[in-house]
Amino acid sequence: MMLPNSWSIESAKELALALIAANHVNMAIKAAKVYVRKDGKNTMAAIEMFVKPPENFRLVLQRALRAADNFAKLMQEGRR
Repeated sequence: MMLPNSWSIESAKELALALIAANHVNMAIKAAKVYVRKDGKNTMAAIEMFVKPPENFRLVLQRALRAADNFAKLMQEGRR
């Protein structure tokens, strides 16, 4: 599952912050990842896992969504 264009990067300073924030989130939360696009203009979040039975996906969805939320919080703090 992917969330494309989840954070628009508007400057070189924000690009540096996005790389740091994505790295922090990726180290802290397994299966959910935040990526900075190659062009450095946006980010995307992804959940990468196999779930069996499919009903168990709900158990990990909240944790996975926390990755995108944590990334956004780090980016907002960096803008201050």
